[in-house]
Amino acid sequence: MLSLFRPIQWTYSLVRHLGIVDVRWLLHAPSKHLSPTDRPRGYEIRCVPMGELAELIRAGRVDRRVGDYRRLENVDRRLVAAFQGSRIVSFVWIANQTLPGVDNPNRSPHLATSIELPDGASFVYNAWTDPSHRGRRLVAALLRWALRNGVGGSWSLATMIDWTDEGACQAFDRIGLKKLGLVIRVGCGPLQFSLLPASAQSVGLRVGGDAPGVKLAS
Repeated sequence: MLSLFRPIQWTYSLVRHLGIVDVRWLLHAPSKHLSPTDRPRGYEIRCVPMGELAELIRAGRVDRRVGDYRRLENVDRRLVAAFQGSRIVSFVWIANQTLPGVDNPNRSPHLATSIELPDGASFVYNAWTDPSHRGRRLVAALLRWALRNGVGGSWSLATMIDWTDEGACQAFDRIGLKKLGLVIRVGCGPLQFSLLPASAQSVGLRVGGDAPGVKLAS
């Protein structure tokens, strides 16, 4: 099976660069099903307010992948970060209520996928750890800290991962998030086809509501 799977991955990776297809796993778990994770020693975990993030970006104390600090003007967005000294070495962006597709892209912005969440649910739409700090389960610690402290809600957690990113899928599986199904987006502009997991509705998630073209549930 693995020998057949690899060529499919390679073909997808090639076609994905053409900007006409995007395939991601939708992962979800009630917070009570998430694995307990202790904070690794030597790190401080906390939410980062907009003014502090702007200063950290100006001072070069956070990787550019953190994005625009003005996202924190939205009251439904939170940045939870792990600090070592005065530098952010790992972070997760968490959204509540509605995450428009433009804020949840993968490789092709026009195939980005919106998410609408029930009250008390959180969606992780950006996670990163400095390479020199990987292997210490910092993202898991950040998510557990966020849920324990009621950051944006404490009922459930969801995210989307490129289906070929086996490392990320395994990392979130260890945390306790399970696959609800594949989100498949194909096309360009208004000529799009979306195959969305019907199981998302059972946990209160509305996926791809702002996607143009034909939408089918599987």
